[in-house]
Amino acid sequence: MVSGTVQTVLFRSDDANFAVIDLLTEAGAKVRARGRLAGLLPGETARLVGGYVVDPRFGRTFLADEVRADAPTSAEGVAMMLAGLGAKGIGARTAQKVVAALGPNALQRLRDEPECLAEVPGLGATRAAALRQALAGHGANAQTEAALHALGLGPALVARCAERWPQDAATRLRRDPYVGIGQVRGYGFGHADALARRLGHRNDAPERLGAGARAALQALIQDGHTAPPEAAVLARTERLLSVEPAAAVAGLEALLGRGLALRLQVAQEPETRCALAEALIAERDLAIGLLALGMAAPPPAASPTSGTGMATGPGETHSAEAERIELAAATLGVVLAKEQRQAIAAALRGGFQVVTGGPGTGKTTLVRGILAALGDAGRVLLAAPTGRAARRLGEATGLPASTLHRMLGYDPRTQRFEHDARNPLAADLVIVDEASMLDVVLAAALVCALPPHCALVLIGDVDQLPSVGAGAVLQDVIAAEVGTLTRLSRVFRQGERSAIVDAAFAILQGEMPEGCRDPSGDFFLLLRDTGAEVARTVVEVAARRLPQRLGLDLRRDIAVLVPMHRGPCGTRALNLGLAAAMIGSDLEPDAASGRPTDLFDFDSAATSQQAPNDERRPLQAGDKVLQMRNHPELDLFNGDVGVVVGRNARGLLVRFAEREVCVEGEAQADLELAWAMTVHKAQGSEVPAVVIGLDDSHHLLLDRHLLYTAVTRARRLAVVVSTRSALQRALSLSAPRGRATLLQALLRGQDVSVVEGRARP
Repeated sequence: MVSGTVQTVLFRSDDANFAVIDLLTEAGAKVRARGRLAGLLPGETARLVGGYVVDPRFGRTFLADEVRADAPTSAEGVAMMLAGLGAKGIGARTAQKVVAALGPNALQRLRDEPECLAEVPGLGATRAAALRQALAGHGANAQTEAALHALGLGPALVARCAERWPQDAATRLRRDPYVGIGQVRGYGFGHADALARRLGHRNDAPERLGAGARAALQALIQDGHTAPPEAAVLARTERLLSVEPAAAVAGLEALLGRGLALRLQVAQEPETRCALAEALIAERDLAIGLLALGMAAPPPAASPTSGTGMATGPGETHSAEAERIELAAATLGVVLAKEQRQAIAAALRGGFQVVTGGPGTGKTTLVRGILAALGDAGRVLLAAPTGRAARRLGEATGLPASTLHRMLGYDPRTQRFEHDARNPLAADLVIVDEASMLDVVLAAALVCALPPHCALVLIGDVDQLPSVGAGAVLQDVIAAEVGTLTRLSRVFRQGERSAIVDAAFAILQGEMPEGCRDPSGDFFLLLRDTGAEVARTVVEVAARRLPQRLGLDLRRDIAVLVPMHRGPCGTRALNLGLAAAMIGSDLEPDAASGRPTDLFDFDSAATSQQAPNDERRPLQAGDKVLQMRNHPELDLFNGDVGVVVGRNARGLLVRFAEREVCVEGEAQADLELAWAMTVHKAQGSEVPAVVIGLDDSHHLLLDRHLLYTAVTRARRLAVVVSTRSALQRALSLSAPRGRATLLQALLRGQDVSVVEGRARP
């Protein structure tokens, strides 16, 4: 803990409550601190709880986790505080005049008798009113934040609760600790339940049971379900609350009674389901839109430039279509497979088409073929769910491609899209790559924004992991047989001799992949005895062997992928180990430093170094970072990868792709180290080399589709480092856990009725 008088506020971000300040301690030492300190003013006494870190710009800095502030008592301190309020016309000299006129108790007099400002010579009514207003606002904020701190909330939640309810945040939370769930970002059921226990609320209080049922349903939605069975919601509620079944039922009934959830009945299903209204509406809108697209198909003889409809099956191509396809193949200089030709013909006719295929089956070539065959006959938009996938699509086609959020004009303030049914996109054809990552909300927004007669092509690998968001759009659409389905099966990559492709398909069959013995190969399997050995080998391969022997750059060319964050081979431990190996040493590639055959020859000393402790450290220049939330105003989206290049007075400078972005204030908290990342975060990306770590502690997430997704991120080289038991477990699980959705039923015309609740307000 440090305490002292605030001397200077070097940087302040009021919207995020983030600031960098200088403190002067009683011993006369100067301390620089950063954190959620934007409410502090020069002259105030601050007590900070936290620890010292090394900041790349400010040096040794105290990182504050908690803050307490007291009003200044000296005349000098009061003048500093009044000048720092930001009241119009009140600078340092005027503040000193106010203190001189009102005496040593100036601050107390201003709060008790605001009219005393009339005693200050030459102040004037306008400046006096501005000072009174600024002081009142600061006092109210300070009181609110002090009361919230007294409840035991951390600084981040204190700032957000005070912003949400400036006057009575603490009173609201004392009355109902669960009221902040869904209203204050980051305030979850765990925070509410801990506060309720501290305040002595009953374990079976109705508000707790209802909040627990809601948290259970939301947890199932976070797992990917859109309409889980009611029995699953009740079981999750019982575990979360540690209550009897009857109490869980009471909580769910309270949730339904308040209209915060829906009870649904799907025709021919024996048990009911539960859903949130927005999920049901999204799946209904998506189903209606896709069915309309699927029914708009003209027969194959229709004009390929009509822009309307879709064939109901691949069928044979019309002669005019065939001519365009031949011209496209000649233009691209490729030989198109039969399935590729059929897919191009279907895209020319319009309507709705799904294309799925594994690695190296020509999905990118197909997109280029569609564009070449279409020529200038229509307006085409290219998009993908993530920024990395969109950039890859743009590079492959030579045409602009964007994220779906950017294409649809997402506004983070209103959480709405600019383009919808009333303001549709200006397009005749929309092609979406990496469609396995589409969740129902984003897919519904896309379909609703398509103008009449606009065709839609979804391209993705159905065997990859499903979307991070709720739903299983690609799987459900394929299973429901809506529109035209094209499966690409012929492998083109590397002359059909890619060991990466062979390994990927072996993994899908549950077979042990065969690692290359030739050092010039592209797939290697390294087995280790323990998770710690796996972690050390991953660091050695990614940070040393591949850069030294093959000239690859860990920041640009290599992705280290693991299933989860925790454990000896989780992202947290690996990020610190890789950062320690990279920051400050930055190995220069040296192809001549060793024989190619020793790329993966390890002796006992090669991996003997210990992994660093999992300690918190600030981001610093050279760090590889991952963007965790969307910031459209900065053109940054969840999943973007960049490198920290420095810091200025406003924030961190990060290079993403070919541009540099200044990430300010609280947005810096949305950056994480990305020397290693989860497989889920790597979806939609493709890099020259991947190094994959699997450990027995990852057993809850291990399955074939996760390993398949990780391996297929590699273009030139994939290295799997694993314990034998972890690899065998991944291969033994044939599919990711199923998701309970409504889209298949809706697409097949099954009746989905709301038994309790309202689907629309």
